[in-house]
Amino acid sequence: GPKVVRFDMSIVKEVAIVRQVTFRFEAMVFNIFNNLNLNPVAYAGATPDSYQITAAVDQSRTMQLAFRITF
Repeated sequence: GPKVVRFDMSIVKEVAIVRQVTFRFEAMVFNIFNNLNLNPVAYAGATPDSYQITAAVDQSRTMQLAFRITF
């Protein structure tokens, strides 16, 4: 089948509050370009619509935010 290509990105900002305490903000975006992983039908059907792709297997673009305090 076709190659599945996905691009993920993460941005991190870390700030020192006091000596041993740091605040960390992280934004992660998965599947930036919203590529689909199409699941083709694995059998040969007799009707013309047997080869129609009706669903995608992969998830769409998602984002996750994280806040951390390390001490």
